[in-house]
Amino acid sequence: MKNIRILNNKKYLVALWVIFLILKLAATFYYFKENRSIDEIGFGFGGYINNLRNDFNYIDCSENICLHSSRMPLIPLFYSALSKISTQQLIIGLLKNILMSLYFFAAFFFLIKCDEKIYKKTISYWSTLITIWVLLPPIIKHATQLTYEEGLLIEWAPIWTFSFLLSTKLLLTNNIKGKYQIGCISLCILQATLMLATKSSLILITIASFILGLMILIKTKSKFLIAIITICSLCLIGWAYHNKVNSNHFTIMTSQDGSNLHRGHNSISYLLYPDISLDRIYETDLILNKNGEAIETVNFPPLKYFKSEWDWNDYYRKLALDWAFKNPKDEFNFTLKKITNFFISINRSPSPSIDEGNNFIKNIENYSIIISIVIGRLLELLLILLIITRWIENKNDNRAIIITIIIANLAYAIPYIIGFNYERHITVYFTIVGVSFIVLLSNSKKHILSTN
Repeated sequence: MKNIRILNNKKYLVALWVIFLILKLAATFYYFKENRSIDEIGFGFGGYINNLRNDFNYIDCSENICLHSSRMPLIPLFYSALSKISTQQLIIGLLKNILMSLYFFAAFFFLIKCDEKIYKKTISYWSTLITIWVLLPPIIKHATQLTYEEGLLIEWAPIWTFSFLLSTKLLLTNNIKGKYQIGCISLCILQATLMLATKSSLILITIASFILGLMILIKTKSKFLIAIITICSLCLIGWAYHNKVNSNHFTIMTSQDGSNLHRGHNSISYLLYPDISLDRIYETDLILNKNGEAIETVNFPPLKYFKSEWDWNDYYRKLALDWAFKNPKDEFNFTLKKITNFFISINRSPSPSIDEGNNFIKNIENYSIIISIVIGRLLELLLILLIITRWIENKNDNRAIIITIIIANLAYAIPYIIGFNYERHITVYFTIVGVSFIVLLSNSKKHILSTN
């Protein structure tokens, strides 16, 4: 009983926030101990950050060709703003992780308060889930990172999922006109927009959020919600206008999408996935697979050989689609590989580099990741069993929530099945699964409060 009282105490959530923040800051010192400049971060962000910081111009000319649209704008804008304080990765990492933790727990406390308006005793559920997250090393690792999008998405995905599912519950109970309820769907749309501005593959999440927002807007006629939808829409239109002005393409996607699609649809990737990073097919003529066997790569032309970034995008998109249609059996088997890796496998992907040898720290990290994947799969299995149980109960409110949960999970998963997925993408998915499980678990009549 004492343990239950602790979990029901909001002070325990505050303690979790402090522990999570301390672990992130400690990991920041570990991962950024070399203390390089923010301009040196990889994944194609460094050039944009450098030009934004110096000229406030969203452009990257570091590849012998000037890029305007190869990366979504939020990460370069965010880090270039932080670079006004310091250009060192360590300082920016510390600032970013403090700000992300403040936002994450403020948003989560708000949503829990919204949830308490309808359901009793949800604090203990969320306390248990967040305790698990805090204790999983991959979540700390990915939340700490600057060099890839999951450094933001790992904390944003659960906020989006919670607000999306809770907004659906509020809509189903016709309890959507209060300030908390309007705030909940507003946060959902805002969070989806931020996620899309971070990574173009999250387009389905944004579409689903805007559709739900419009459904609630029709019922409530909320001026605040109109303002949020308008502002978020204008942000995305502004990005599309930037692409139109600079490259004659009115789109909210990126010029790197073609290359990313190609990574998941070619004969070399089919042989290497999921053990070897697919970036390597463009970097070397010979790749050793997990078994040490040499695989020759095709001489894929690099970006600098194209007249424009969109020529590069179109070339690799066509190459990917041509291969998929000409090799339907391999395409089917490759898709099964990606589905298995995303939803079933307990192996780390890509596999640890052969070059790492028996490095003690790397071995500890590898085992912790595998253990965390197993825990994620168990949570996934619990969600599936709970979905089956609730569906059999044959209650309309349960079935509506289940359908929404399936939509939320597939909206995140489908782009990674179409393209490719690694452990860092799957770890974000596990946070969505965790929130989905808690929301469905709390969707029981014995937890419902009167909303009159």
